[in-house]
Amino acid sequence: MGWQGTDPLKWATKMKDAPRDAINIFAFSVFNRVVMRTPVDTGAARQNWLVTINSETTESDQAKGKGGRVMSDGAKVIESAKGDDKIYIQNNLPYIRMLEYGGYGKAKGQGKSLIGKKFPGRKADQNGDSPPVEKKKTEKQSKITAEGFSLQAPHGMVGLVLSKANELWEKAVQVAKGIK
Repeated sequence: MGWQGTDPLKWATKMKDAPRDAINIFAFSVFNRVVMRTPVDTGAARQNWLVTINSETTESDQAKGKGGRVMSDGAKVIESAKGDDKIYIQNNLPYIRMLEYGGYGKAKGQGKSLIGKKFPGRKADQNGDSPPVEKKKTEKQSKITAEGFSLQAPHGMVGLVLSKANELWEKAVQVAKGIK
């Protein structure tokens, strides 16, 4: 047992915050990985990851940007979560689904997303959008996309990070318990 050799009351006092600490450590780990896996062209998508407590937001910082504060802002919000607070991590840019699931057409700013084209291993979003118009044989390959997917994150960001959720949770629990 974790408290052997110490006063059980001291051990219990030390451990009372461990469950919330583990949740916050896990949330920050997910947040950090999603942000760092988000493709960068102009930086807008990476800078628009938002963290809120107990409710989602419709906010988007697309026009003004955050000047590189996305990590520190998110960390402060996650750190403030207490008790049974829920932590929301989201990005409200209109093209974030295309970055996650694919859907780019030609080079940046020129493509169109069409409904119905299927790519193996990729799910269509809620609106049925799935990746782009078929490329014409004469079309040049984009430097930022291929077959409708970002070259920087061809398998998305969120799904990839959450596929490792069990591993991230186990690490968060160990850290929260003081086991390194």
